[in-house]
Amino acid sequence: MPRSAAASARPVATQAPAWLVPALLGLYTLFALLPLLLADTGAGDGLHFWHKLGNGVAMAGFALLLAEFILSGRFRRVTAPIGIDVTLRFHQLMGHTVLVLLLIHPYLYALIPAATQAPGVVVPAPASGMAEGFTGVIAWLVLGTVVLLAIARDMIGMGYERWRLVHGVGAGVVAVFGLHHTLEAGVYSGQGWLAAFWVLAVAAALFTLLHAYWLVPRRQARAPWRVKAVEQAAPGYWNVTLEPAGNSEAVTFQFQAGQFAWLKVADSPYTLKEHPFSIASSPAALPEVTFTIKEAGDFTNTVGQLQPGQKAYLDGPHGHFVLDDRPAGGIMLIAGGVGIAPIMALLRALRAQGDRRPVRLVYGVRSLDEALFREELDEAEQEMDLKVFRVADEASDDPNVLRGPVTREVLQRCLPERGAADWQHFVCGPPAMIDSVENSLEAEQVPLERIRTERFRYTYHASTRRSRRIMAIWAGVTAVVVVAALLFALA
Repeated sequence: MPRSAAASARPVATQAPAWLVPALLGLYTLFALLPLLLADTGAGDGLHFWHKLGNGVAMAGFALLLAEFILSGRFRRVTAPIGIDVTLRFHQLMGHTVLVLLLIHPYLYALIPAATQAPGVVVPAPASGMAEGFTGVIAWLVLGTVVLLAIARDMIGMGYERWRLVHGVGAGVVAVFGLHHTLEAGVYSGQGWLAAFWVLAVAAALFTLLHAYWLVPRRQARAPWRVKAVEQAAPGYWNVTLEPAGNSEAVTFQFQAGQFAWLKVADSPYTLKEHPFSIASSPAALPEVTFTIKEAGDFTNTVGQLQPGQKAYLDGPHGHFVLDDRPAGGIMLIAGGVGIAPIMALLRALRAQGDRRPVRLVYGVRSLDEALFREELDEAEQEMDLKVFRVADEASDDPNVLRGPVTREVLQRCLPERGAADWQHFVCGPPAMIDSVENSLEAEQVPLERIRTERFRYTYHASTRRSRRIMAIWAGVTAVVVVAALLFALA
């Protein structure tokens, strides 16, 4: 039996306190600087500036690398305040900082004018063995490979499962080999509190891998699902409905409308074949969960071949694309393509709750053949204060269909005549559409805090205020770390 609609659809407070994000950034930056603060500067007495800078850059870069494990570890307590999409974008950007810091640090040693024996220059004695040099080189090469593959995965056509395996194993290799190199070859790192810090930090990083690849599947094994139905919603689109398998712990699964989960369809939860999909059903439909999936390569091209009764496992829920309890004059839902999935979850939750606020849905598709949920949306318009605007890139004879794409001019026809700044706005679709809509809403004086977006892919750009803010934070944290390394070298 579905759970009580009112209880399942009720929004919860999800807006983070204003101080929380700066506090988290402060802790993150402090973690990166902690090795510089713990280092015994006396150990570097007499060393040349470039040698000390190389050590400072390496220590800060390695600390940032270990922090990357936490950012990508799917820890909901970490991602909940700001959203997993923002967390992962920041993780990707900081990966560039880590790569540059760790790749350049050996070259800084080469700037020591050893050949001239300049006054005050002390050239460290060669390492007593080759092991620390070997582990450093391996970690150095693997790090470059991992980051470059993360950047170029789509360009080279690398499958998600293979990339995830390489990314996880590669990160573990860098952490372990980097720890050995740091403790054995570092001037400052092999003693006292700093050595203890490195051991504990690497242990915590490796725990995130243990959590992702063993603890989570172990928990999933106690909460198996099974495929209940697979229905084609439109050419290239499928609705996949899961139900708890028997009396498994899956019956306790809860989520908020708009969230997503990683889905595995396999006999064992320990498989690497998992993919993130937005939940399209409302919490009122629990214990059943429905995903709307578009054929887009890899696993998604085989969704139509799934059979009722197959085992499945979920890791979730995740995401920040949810209704909250802030006052809002209305709800604006803007979807493009398969971005309609989390948007429908929000709409279904509002309908199940009997929400009386005005709701407007802007639904962009390439052609009307790809428009999903037509009958359901028509019924919702009759029950709710809802108005649906369909936008098609291809020309249509239907006078009620607006010509796409979803530009500012199209949005102006769909937004309320007044008070749009007091509405909550939810946007999900292709990256270019999200960027365009964000800029259009900003031009209509909608505050950034009133706009929530859900991205299926992350791109590096500064074309929206949100993206510029994230990149500014990234640049700020990087600048603080670099300045701290310079001060460390000058001490």
